Amino acid sequence: MLSQKRLVPTENGIALRDFLMMHFADVLAYDYTARLEDQLDQIASGRITRLEVLKAFWETFNPQVVNAVESALAQAHSRFIPKPLTLRPAEE
Repeated sequence: MLSQKRLVPTENGIALRDFLMMHFADVLAYDYTARLEDQLDQIASGRITRLEVLKAFWETFNPQVVNAVESALAQAHSRFIPKPLTLRPAEE
């Protein structure tokens, strides 16, 4: 949201940031890009393969995704309050 020529985060934006930081803090860390660039340099020089880098990334990232999805579903489920079922007689 724009307010007085400044970007102001919305409640949804803040909630999303908090969720991402809770579940993907290592990928969002400032030094992540530097480490990734180092790995890309190693790929370019032939010291490691891109598959090794992708496999290492996926082995840590996939469980984080699973955990994040489970957490999001649990939060959504806890907010869902089903309405009582009302049975009406069939109209003839």
